[in-house]
Amino acid sequence: MNMRKKEYNLPKTKFNLSRPARIILLCGALLTLLNLLGILHTVMAHAPLTEAAAVYYGGMLEYPIAALMITIGGAALADIAYKRDHP
Repeated sequence: MNMRKKEYNLPKTKFNLSRPARIILLCGALLTLLNLLGILHTVMAHAPLTEAAAVYYGGMLEYPIAALMITIGGAALADIAYKRDHP
């Protein structure tokens, strides 16, 4: 008796973004990367850090995270709007 498991083939869906969404993500990711590099440069220039300075620079990381969330939300909204208008 052959006890093989059944193989299930799930349909593969393509994840393709519209051109405006890709542009928004590219620009937003580039600006966020520049922001992170600026924070890194500031931290390296003031090393070694005190505990208060570490808390301050740690708080600065909220801004790039918020910028990424806004960028991803804007790109998703642009993708939905573009695909609705261009079926």
